[in-house]
Amino acid sequence: APGEDTFAIARKPAHLQDTLWHRVHDGTRLPAKPDALVRTPGPPWVPHPRAAWTHEGTTWTHENNASGTLVWDDRRMPLDDWAAYNMFTPVPTFPTSDLRVAATLRSDAPDGQVTFTLQARSHVFEVTFDTANVRYAMWHVDTPESRFEAQADTPGMTTAAPTQVVVEQRDQQVVVHVNSAAVIEAPYNWTPRQRLEFSRGLTGSTMSDDELIRHLPQAPQLQWTASGGPVHLSAITVDRDLFHRRDLIRSAGRKHPAPDGREDEIQPGQPAAATSPETIVRLKDDQYFMLGDNSGRSNDGRLWGWPDPMVSELIDEDPFVVNEDLLIGKAFAVYFPASHSVTSGGTGFIPDFGRIRFIH
Repeated sequence: APGEDTFAIARKPAHLQDTLWHRVHDGTRLPAKPDALVRTPGPPWVPHPRAAWTHEGTTWTHENNASGTLVWDDRRMPLDDWAAYNMFTPVPTFPTSDLRVAATLRSDAPDGQVTFTLQARSHVFEVTFDTANVRYAMWHVDTPESRFEAQADTPGMTTAAPTQVVVEQRDQQVVVHVNSAAVIEAPYNWTPRQRLEFSRGLTGSTMSDDELIRHLPQAPQLQWTASGGPVHLSAITVDRDLFHRRDLIRSAGRKHPAPDGREDEIQPGQPAAATSPETIVRLKDDQYFMLGDNSGRSNDGRLWGWPDPMVSELIDEDPFVVNEDLLIGKAFAVYFPASHSVTSGGTGFIPDFGRIRFIH
């Protein structure tokens, strides 16, 4: 950004984003041992009215011309940053709204219509698929009369064959795909302050940034609405983006002494680095900010604090960052997630060789 008071969201390119989605729900697969799941098994979609829907295998069918909905049950399957990797050492979870929702649609009637709705960050994101086009709208929950709208003149579903649709809401943009082609791309740009207020449902709040950051984000709400049936929704999946949670500096952040004159820069209890407008990390050309890929348990650059005194004296005294002179190698493989094993001698982790990938 050209100035310190100007911020722009750094949107990840599609090829990178595709490697970062975490699967939350896969309607095409059933657990082999549901009783072993930490979270409640079973479909997270609740039909309304129940008599209007049938569920067989991986397909939900709405038979009536009148509207019927499938509503995500957040109590059964919360949309947060929980990771199976952490199931043996539980950590608090945080709601997350950067999501990808996919389904395969088919209409048995020319008037069939399906609408996907995501309510998150005090806004409604709505995508409608029918046999004529795809329509998108976004509005603040308090001002539905002021909305952004977009349309793609391509059928959102047909009576001839199934159509795969994908809705991504991430990095402050909505992308709609139909049969793998992006038909709508709608970015929106909020300031850091707006992001804080909207995500916590506190639009127009007089709280400081520091006070706002201590409130949990609101949980997102998902819904499918079908009409003009019969309409079929199959293979519904839900993914979440990698989520770097807000945190607070702990005493370990002051494990090493601060350089002279900088003693007051880090205090336990303040928002972690880069998690609040008040704790912005400004990188120099030779510095890197390191983030873990498993936020719930990652003790990464957000929390490191002051560097070792030798590093501070000889290389770089800035907290929370790594100087390029300390980078001694190039990452060449993705190792995690590992598999948990139980042996006669106890428990442990073994490599999941089927998921190890080399970085080219």
